[in-house]
Amino acid sequence: MEKMIAYFSMEVGLNARIPTYSGGLGILAGDTLRSAADLGLPVVAVTMLPNNGFFEQIIGKDGRQLEFYKPFFPQINDDFVPLSERVKIKIAGEDVSIRAWRYDIKGLSGHIVPVYFLDTNGENGNRPWKLGPEWPSGVKRTFDDITSHLYESNPQYKIAQQMVLGFGGFEMLKGLGIDVSTYHMNEGHAAFLTLKLLQQYGYDADRVKAKCVFTTHTPIPAGHDVFSYEYIDQLIDEHDRKDLWRYAGQNEVNMTHLAMDLSRYINAVSPKHTKVSRAMFPNYAIDEIPNGVHHITWTAPEIQDVYDKYVPGWRRYPSKLSEFPETNQALSELVTAQNKIQTRLFNEVRYATKNVVNLEPDRLTLGFARRAAGYKRGDLIFKNIERLKRIGSNKLQIIMAGKAHPADQPGKDLIYRMNEGLSEISSEIKGAYLQGYDIELGKLMTSGSKVWLNNPQRPLEASGTSGMKAALNGRPSLSIVDGWWCEGLKEGITGWAIGNESDPNDDGKDAEALHDKLEYILNLRGPEFNRAVIGAIKHNGSYFNTYRMVMQYAKKAWLIDVPQIERSVQNLEGRIMAA
Repeated sequence: MEKMIAYFSMEVGLNARIPTYSGGLGILAGDTLRSAADLGLPVVAVTMLPNNGFFEQIIGKDGRQLEFYKPFFPQINDDFVPLSERVKIKIAGEDVSIRAWRYDIKGLSGHIVPVYFLDTNGENGNRPWKLGPEWPSGVKRTFDDITSHLYESNPQYKIAQQMVLGFGGFEMLKGLGIDVSTYHMNEGHAAFLTLKLLQQYGYDADRVKAKCVFTTHTPIPAGHDVFSYEYIDQLIDEHDRKDLWRYAGQNEVNMTHLAMDLSRYINAVSPKHTKVSRAMFPNYAIDEIPNGVHHITWTAPEIQDVYDKYVPGWRRYPSKLSEFPETNQALSELVTAQNKIQTRLFNEVRYATKNVVNLEPDRLTLGFARRAAGYKRGDLIFKNIERLKRIGSNKLQIIMAGKAHPADQPGKDLIYRMNEGLSEISSEIKGAYLQGYDIELGKLMTSGSKVWLNNPQRPLEASGTSGMKAALNGRPSLSIVDGWWCEGLKEGITGWAIGNESDPNDDGKDAEALHDKLEYILNLRGPEFNRAVIGAIKHNGSYFNTYRMVMQYAKKAWLIDVPQIERSVQNLEGRIMAA
């Protein structure tokens, strides 16, 4: 049997109808697996099945986020195949049964990458947790509930979920007879699997390291999961936690340290993030593999038709987008396609606002959509309302979207301020905040907005991928120079910078720089703007894709020999040409 790469991620984004993701980590995981399938690589994935999804979002009349949960039933989804295999792990001294559902990702050539969704729901007789006074009063949990929601804030709950992913995922692959050559931990959520490997290899850390690789996505210490030994001792059996302190820390359990200490290869996700990570973790060798997006998934159908005509072969070799012709005819057809997408986006805004907001095709549409976290500064553009109205009156319109974690009150307050800002400028600048941000809305906004806005605090953006999606559709970015934009920015060619990479974080000065550059863009002539439209495709669409990224993982992290990858690509081309 072929040895497999086992890719572990707490979330995997497949499509908007399957609520198994909360944000960028899951979307990236889904794109990674799609490209692995396209390339015919020996990869399987392990993740968790959140039976209640992340959450559904409503924006109230007061501009505030409301949440509700809509149960997801894999039993009635034909794409999810129930497996008979069951595994048990110890949580809080009791056996917890875990089942799995298989979902197949089919690549361009028909190659399958299976995704195994771990599920405790309905497997444990609704037995209650018996955890003592630390458990919040009035809260009742059963072992069936462990996989019910993504990213709850309670630390015991988080530990239990990560035990299901790490311990349960390891045992499930073993039970299914899957021979794993490399375990790839996408963030530290799955790091407990290293404890199972330590047991398997007689606590020989070098043998464990030879089997594991790790990708970090978080550029700030507070973003890495840290748990107290009090909770760890409550939840993890003494045998399973043996030697944990050697690798995760003596005073508390740091999941990133656990993963790094027991991995042969570690990478960050952009050149800037690599520098930040090396400074944060100076005792580890950290490589860089820049993020990307799955080019076929995120390129709108109208744009795909243009590429099929002018860049044949782009689907299997997205680097060919660098050859997009700079002719009047190609540009004309591209702009026509973009206008069709813009019409679809405007119709969505009209529907979402019950005909209150009717956007104008001759105005520049600025798009902003991402997780509503404070460091992403979704309200930065509204810091000087009067100047924004002066420069944007009858020239600009703004579409925004994004969810805040239900427990993140500052994030919810940010959404409120963004809606307040849109309301304050509405007499001069049309705009809307679209509720229910998901994969489909993300596709429509990144392909339909004329310019894509990103203004995080430096250096807190590890990468960011929404601007990459926009670039695939010929939509340039206007962004703070951080994350992927440190590499993707070619001023006036792929988009525009807000300030400089070395600038200190200052909301007032950054807002002024944003307004300065926005005023400049609003006064660009057609040929100058179209230069950035074509440049976004040729320079960024051709490079920031998961085809290139997965090839780099295969060579650097997964140790799949280059000839094997090249043969895979050749076979892929042959099958497509024969189809």
